[in-house]
Amino acid sequence: MDLVDVTHRLVGLRQEIRDLQDMNSQYQDRDSHTQTDKSALEQRRLRLVQIKDELADMKRRQARHWKG
Repeated sequence: MDLVDVTHRLVGLRQEIRDLQDMNSQYQDRDSHTQTDKSALEQRRLRLVQIKDELADMKRRQARHWKG
């Protein structure tokens, strides 16, 4: 992945994180939650874990790249 690809991916991930945060905020604002709501919350949590893992992997790859 070159620098332009990394930059584009980071922009996309940042937007996705903001979207997930907004959805989680809306969830918290509700007084009650259906099973579907709870399932969606768990899916968002899992996606955030995936994003975290992807960012860590990108960091490792970039570190190896710069070490040469």
